[in-house]
Amino acid sequence: IDLIFEMPGGGLWAIEIKRSLVPKLERGFYHACADLRPVRKWLVYAGEERYPMRDDVEALSLTEMSEVLRTEK
Repeated sequence: IDLIFEMPGGGLWAIEIKRSLVPKLERGFYHACADLRPVRKWLVYAGEERYPMRDDVEALSLTEMSEVLRTEK
């Protein structure tokens, strides 16, 4: 996990950052999530599409992640 955000209301967000257009999460990400139990899991990558991955991880662009963070209350 590259970033952990403690969001208003107390929930943790786990964010992994990849440069690839075809990103892949490693086992360490899932192990850390099992320990931390974040309420949201994100993969920020170089592509433009937003799509779900396994285990409730959502892949999205940096631009879209910025918008998610901006609008989160």
